[in-house]
Amino acid sequence: MPCSRKRLLGGQVNPVSELLDGGSFLRNGILVAASIGFNNLLRLYWEGTPFSKLRPLPINEKPVTSWQNRDQAFLDIAEGIRKAIEELPTTPEGVGGTKEQTITAHPLLKTKEQWLDIGNQFFEREDYEQALHAYEQALHLDSNNALAYGLKGWVLRRLTRFHEALSAYEQAIRHEPNYSPFYYGQGRVLRALERYEEAIRAFDQAIRLDPTSVDAYFYKGHILNALNQYEEAVIACSQVICLDPTSVEAYNNKGWALNGLKRYEEALAAFEQAIFLDPSLAVAYKNKALALERLERSREAKRAYQKAQQLGYQ
Repeated sequence: MPCSRKRLLGGQVNPVSELLDGGSFLRNGILVAASIGFNNLLRLYWEGTPFSKLRPLPINEKPVTSWQNRDQAFLDIAEGIRKAIEELPTTPEGVGGTKEQTITAHPLLKTKEQWLDIGNQFFEREDYEQALHAYEQALHLDSNNALAYGLKGWVLRRLTRFHEALSAYEQAIRHEPNYSPFYYGQGRVLRALERYEEAIRAFDQAIRLDPTSVDAYFYKGHILNALNQYEEAVIACSQVICLDPTSVEAYNNKGWALNGLKRYEEALAAFEQAIFLDPSLAVAYKNKALALERLERSREAKRAYQKAQQLGYQ
């Protein structure tokens, strides 16, 4: 995309940028000086600018207008451009790469939206470090972007950098306090940090903002089971099943909570439904065996244990 002087030089007017507006142009890392005494500007202003790594043409940094034979000057420029094109890489960082890699390699092309799109594509490929870099670049361009903070928190959680992830989610919530996925992400991080009560509060807030948030109910129920708060766990798991009747894990977790409440017949029914939905779920057979033992159905319990072991449960 075209770049203004302020875009290129961070808002400061510089004679080098004036040069770009007044008769020169950028092509593939080459600056072509057309009509201004570029060699004088180079000595005064070139070093330390964003263009200091560019190779000026024509040769010896002499403007075309100072050449006695201008055809020779333009021939020199054409030859320099040809050589630069031949040197362009065909790796992902060059012209042969994907859109996000090309933009990453040429930062003058980037916008906040492009960085977010790049980050999402890297995230989908599970290249979390690159995704993080892209989200941070978006935040560099817009430090108030709640979505960028939320995405940064999500990728930091995947990188198991939980405290940094929590900070990112806090920033996201500060900028957009009514967006359910930010609280859900915060709850996932707090759960990973074993701050369970805080995690439950975060999931509750996610549910308040989006009563259809299946994942928030699911992880809330999982934590409640871990805390032996079985009555509330049954409620949370039942809500998951109501929203997603095919959730194998919800049936298994509900059965575990019912076992904890000594409601063994109901627990057995939940485990059998989990097995019906996924006959390869070893843990459901193991849990079914526990419920059968409590019901003093030892032969059936033994068969369920054997099935769990056949499926790889240790």
